[in-house]
Amino acid sequence: MTTKLDFKAEFQGEPLDHETLIKKPWISPSGEKFPLKLRLILKRKSAVEQIKIVAHNELTPQEVVISTAENEPNGAEKVLGTLRFNADSNGKYELKTIYLDVTCTSIILSIQKGFERDVGKSGQVGLAEVQVLGRYEMNMEQPEVLSPVGDQKITLEDGRFTAEIDELLQRVEKNKQRSAQSENFGLATTAQLRSQLLTKARGEMEQLERDQRSAISEEDFHRALDLQQEMKILRGNVLAA
Repeated sequence: MTTKLDFKAEFQGEPLDHETLIKKPWISPSGEKFPLKLRLILKRKSAVEQIKIVAHNELTPQEVVISTAENEPNGAEKVLGTLRFNADSNGKYELKTIYLDVTCTSIILSIQKGFERDVGKSGQVGLAEVQVLGRYEMNMEQPEVLSPVGDQKITLEDGRFTAEIDELLQRVEKNKQRSAQSENFGLATTAQLRSQLLTKARGEMEQLERDQRSAISEEDFHRALDLQQEMKILRGNVLAA
């Protein structure tokens, strides 16, 4: 079933306010050189069927090229189509629609140029609203979501790493008890220190897992990816200790 797909927007690689292009218009900063690139990062990998773009009624772009870099070698962009807007809209918002059949996690809107009457004033162009329509490819219950950062994936660990630490703790406790019973107090002391370190690491891992779940629920994919890396580093340190 076709639905409106959620997305977050970036301009020239910098995140925009989460309401931009959804509830609030986007206007390019003064002095930016064409082409101007907006990236729409979809909530999940999706089959995109339509993109509707409403041009700003005063700072109208002349041409918007729609593309994706998904599955393209060396990050090359694959052009999906071009939308052209009219110079004289008489103050009205102009809507253009492009029909697609592409599966991806992000869409690139490249504004090639504006109209001289607008650009001459401020060098700015704008879009009032963008809608992406299609279908989510991934089951909402699956623990894996795609990151907007290249082909990297964010995996919701959901307690897997803390379970590994729990298993290590059980082994250390058994070793500590055996060492104490055999009166090998040196090994018992070492096991006690190891147990304390593992307990501390478990608390840190549990917090990281909670933070990652929160980041994914808020669709803050960059933070979720950073937290995933922190968990891997912490796990590596625990296993190496």
